[in-house]
Amino acid sequence: MATANDDEPHISRAILRWWQHIAEPVRYLWVVTLYLILWAALDTVALAFETTPEISVWCPPSALDFVLLLVFGLRYTPALLLNTLVHDHFVTGRNLDFVTLLLFDLITAVGYGGASALLLLKLRINPRLRSLRDIVWFVVIAAITAPLVVALLQAINFAWSGIIPWSKLLILSLQYWAGDATGIAMLAPFLLVLLRRVPWIWAHQEQQLLVPDVKLRWPTNREVPELLIEIVAIGIGIWLGYGTPRSTNLDYTYFVFLPLIWIAVQHGFARVTATIFLINVSVAILVRATYGESDILALQFGMMAISQTGLLLGGISTDRMQAFSALNYSAKRLTILHKLDRQILAIA
Repeated sequence: MATANDDEPHISRAILRWWQHIAEPVRYLWVVTLYLILWAALDTVALAFETTPEISVWCPPSALDFVLLLVFGLRYTPALLLNTLVHDHFVTGRNLDFVTLLLFDLITAVGYGGASALLLLKLRINPRLRSLRDIVWFVVIAAITAPLVVALLQAINFAWSGIIPWSKLLILSLQYWAGDATGIAMLAPFLLVLLRRVPWIWAHQEQQLLVPDVKLRWPTNREVPELLIEIVAIGIGIWLGYGTPRSTNLDYTYFVFLPLIWIAVQHGFARVTATIFLINVSVAILVRATYGESDILALQFGMMAISQTGLLLGGISTDRMQAFSALNYSAKRLTILHKLDRQILAIA
C-alpha cells in the first residue's frame, strides 16, 4: 500500500487518503480521464502553433504518453489508443477515415508503449530520472528513437491515405519527428521531476538504490539575485536568438545555449528541465507568425538540439554533484572511524 511521508505537502497526503479508498477499476478510469483531458488541452495549444496539418513547432501532448506509462505503469497503454480519437474528433475536427485513424492509433500506441516497456523492463531505468544513465536512455529512446520511428510510419500512413503527397514524405517525416521529439524533451522530464514530490503516485518500485534528491523549495535570500540574473540571461538569449528582426534567419540562436549551459552545469538536471520548458514556450510564442514553412524544420531541429543538449548536460552535472556528495560523505565517515580508532588505541 502506498504511503505518504512527513515531507510531503498536506494536500498530497489528503489526496492519498482519498485515493486509497477508491476501487482499482475506478482509479484506472480516473487516471485515463485526467490523461485525456490534459492531452486534449495540450493538443489544443499545439494546434495554435501548427504550420501545416498535423505539424507543429513542438507537440507536448506526446510527452503525456510517456509520463502516463512511466508513472502509472504499462497497463495504461490502451489509453494511448484514445488520444487520437480526441485529437481527430474533438480538437481538430478533421474526421480522418477509419483505416487511417486506426493505423494512426496503433502506430502511436505500439511505438510509445513499446518504448516505455523497453525503458522499464529491459533497460530498467528509474522513471524518476535520478541518474545520468536514466536520463541518457530516456533521451535516446523516448526523445529521439521512438518519435523518429513513429513519425516515419505516420507519414507513410498519411501519404498512403492521400493526406500528404509522397514527394514530401521525407521532409514531413522529419517535421513530425522534430515536433514530437521536442515536445517530449521539453515537457516529460519536467513533469517527471515535479512528480518526485508525490512518491505515492508512482506505480513502480525503485529499480536501483535510492539517490538523495533535492527538495523543491523557495530560493533563499542569497539565491534570489543569482536566480534573477539567470532569468534575465535566458530572456536576453531568447530575444537575441528568436525575437529580433535579424533572428528570422536563425543565425543567432546560439545565444540561448549560453545561459542554458550555465544553469545545467551550476544547478543540475532538475533546474534545467524547468529552463528547457521555459525556453520552448517562449520561443514558440515569439516565432509563431514569423517563419514561413521553409524555415520550420530548421526551427524545430534547433529547439530539439537545445532541449536534448540541456537534458544531457543537466544529467552529467547532477551525476557529478552526486559523486562529489558521496565522496564527501565517505571522507567524513573515514575521519570519524579514524578518530574512534585512535580513541580505542589510547584507551588500550
